[in-house]
Amino acid sequence: MVNQDLLRQLPAVNDLLQDEQIQQLAQTYNMQFIKENVQQVIAKQRHKISINAKVELDPQVLVKKVKEQVTQQAAASLTAVINATGIILHTNLGRAVLAPAVQQELQAIAFNYSNLEYNVSAKARGSRYDHVEKLLTQLTKAPAALVVNNNAAAVMLILATLAQDREVIVSRGELVEIGGSFRIPEIITSIQGHLTEVGTTNKTRLSDYQRAINEQTGAILKVHTSNYKIVGFTETVAEDQLLQLARSKGLPLITDLGSGLMVDLKAAGIESEPTVAQVVQNSDLVAFSGDKLLGGPQAGIIVGQKKYIDQLKQNQLLRALRIDKLTLAALEATLRIYQQGADVWQAIPTLQMLTSSSELLLAKAHKLQKLLAPIPHLTTQLCEGFSAVGGGTFPDLQLPTFLVEVQPKSLSVTQLDTKLRQAAPPIITRVKDNTIQLDVRTLSDTNLLQIAQSFKEIMADKGAHGHEENFKR
Repeated sequence: MVNQDLLRQLPAVNDLLQDEQIQQLAQTYNMQFIKENVQQVIAKQRHKISINAKVELDPQVLVKKVKEQVTQQAAASLTAVINATGIILHTNLGRAVLAPAVQQELQAIAFNYSNLEYNVSAKARGSRYDHVEKLLTQLTKAPAALVVNNNAAAVMLILATLAQDREVIVSRGELVEIGGSFRIPEIITSIQGHLTEVGTTNKTRLSDYQRAINEQTGAILKVHTSNYKIVGFTETVAEDQLLQLARSKGLPLITDLGSGLMVDLKAAGIESEPTVAQVVQNSDLVAFSGDKLLGGPQAGIIVGQKKYIDQLKQNQLLRALRIDKLTLAALEATLRIYQQGADVWQAIPTLQMLTSSSELLLAKAHKLQKLLAPIPHLTTQLCEGFSAVGGGTFPDLQLPTFLVEVQPKSLSVTQLDTKLRQAAPPIITRVKDNTIQLDVRTLSDTNLLQIAQSFKEIMADKGAHGHEENFKR
């Protein structure tokens, strides 16, 4: 039975709304928004009474709960975080960090009108794709280019245009899942295409493709295995041979490259994936991501033969997949860094982190450890480790790095990790062997100072030290 006495003791919504602290909130937030939060706080207490749980009746405590809830709900959900995991293209953390040079371009386009689809000199309607097509053709040596909102969309648009209701030939060893449970077979069937698998998981020969081609074949699709490796007893078909076969049969050879590398990493001592320009030489259409090794915003980039690009531009699906003005601005600014011949290894954050020297990483680790050393109730240790590229690229590449390992004395590692994720900005770390590990590869100098400040605040917090006695027990 519901305790009616407790219900009567609950403050009324209007009474809480008249509280001075609530009135101060109204100077910042809409009163209706505040009222809804007051009602929610009161409703929670009513529910607790109904189930005989511990209830809060003090008006000032309830006011505090309202203030906390209002602030929490009003805060932005999408926020910057500090990536101390060492994973350069961390999919869950937004993949590529944009180059500083992109910021000014984004601000100019975001807060002004633009010539997105207007040809100023011709005083006529223009195409949004013109802003990056010339840059892409210059950089990749492809005759034409087109961009959509991500690489999965790029592949879908290509197949929907060139192979709808027709067969698409793919090697069994390339039927990949590209992330988020999106798989090449499902993409093909989603556009009413018909998958024709050839070869085996580890071996596919040119003769396998030859036997599979028939009157219903619409395209040959080659998927670059950027997120996994097949090693050992293997065999694949050389791209130039596959292209020759496709063209002899009047079929387009489509390559889903995925990562979109623009520069050869062998110059930096890393066994490189093929660059886009290299793949373009042996394919009719190449699709790749803008936010992986290119180091730009999320985008699906298609380069290749003009006759096929022109067909893609006429597909009604393109409007549903089109790229927005902010992404275009970021992509154009990123591509111009490559075009202008700047030191891309330093100008593009992804490449800078990927190729950071051991000397630079060690110096950064020493700096972070020095910043953390004076903080009470912490022990730190510098050690060697490995970073990952992430983002479905270089699956077997381990980059030597330096870690700062932190162990708290006044609270558990789990508690510290939770508090770091609640910091402003949140700090995402590795937790291993009962330590917090901070990989400096993905940390900027500003991040080092932010991390030190957060650790100071966490360890100085009375609540943290309040757990010390219980923790030691």
